[in-house]
Amino acid sequence: MRLTENLRIALNSLRTNKLRAALTMLGIMIGVAAVITLLSIGDGVTRFVAEQFSGLGTNLVFIVPTQEEQGRPGSDPLSESSLTIRDADLLADSARVPGITAVSPVLLRDVELQFEGNSDNVTIRAGNTSYVDIINYEVVRGRMFDEPEYNGRSRVAVIGADTVDELFPENIDPLGADIKVDGLSFRIIGVLGARGAGGFGGASQDDILVIPLTTAQERLFNNRSQRDGSLLADAILIEAASEEEVDAVIIDASDVLRQSHEINFRDQDDFQILTQQDFISALGSVTGVLTLFLGAIAS
Repeated sequence: MRLTENLRIALNSLRTNKLRAALTMLGIMIGVAAVITLLSIGDGVTRFVAEQFSGLGTNLVFIVPTQEEQGRPGSDPLSESSLTIRDADLLADSARVPGITAVSPVLLRDVELQFEGNSDNVTIRAGNTSYVDIINYEVVRGRMFDEPEYNGRSRVAVIGADTVDELFPENIDPLGADIKVDGLSFRIIGVLGARGAGGFGGASQDDILVIPLTTAQERLFNNRSQRDGSLLADAILIEAASEEEVDAVIIDASDVLRQSHEINFRDQDDFQILTQQDFISALGSVTGVLTLFLGAIAS
């Protein structure tokens, strides 16, 4: 009887204050929807980051320089990478680092491309003949540069699909065409398959240019190590034979680099070795905080 009376009073109150009741229900629905939507956005960012790294494979190892190298006696006070092409060659020796399938030094630099009045600003990716395979790109037309071209510092390039659209009219075939890279002529010998938007921030993964690292360093940038005169690299990518081999590759690669850089057993490394899971975990922590922040705002 009491429950029936309470329901009658509640219904009478709703009928009497229809606008207030409607606004109250609308506020509850909007609040719940906001919480669900913003938490879903945070979770989506986390999944997106994981998918980007997983798309490269599950057996990649990234070697990057640490900042301590900048303070090394006799080095450039502004910056100098601790990694060189010579390091990559040592790591590519299967007798030193078993369990690897490919190694590539990497150099990333912002440049301006020009072709017959059209221009495009891109970050070139300079590597060796294995670089495109390691990062899971496919050359759909033409070919990748070969060892003689890499060792000969040839001015050849492999171009991304979006870069083709930016530079070349529809009636011009990019294969065999000459473009300017910061004023220096390069010949296009290959076109990469399209991967679409998917870079961080929704950026295109196809607005790229891949050239030999030897050519980039000797003809465009001319950066050499003050330690041994070797051409410098921003990073070194290693593809392990399998996911199970990654831990062993990290140990062996660390030993090779410490010996190459003459690092005493008490001294800190001038490089850092990371896996895809390290990047996913680090970015997952950031997106986790973002998710909590968005949830708090919605609440």
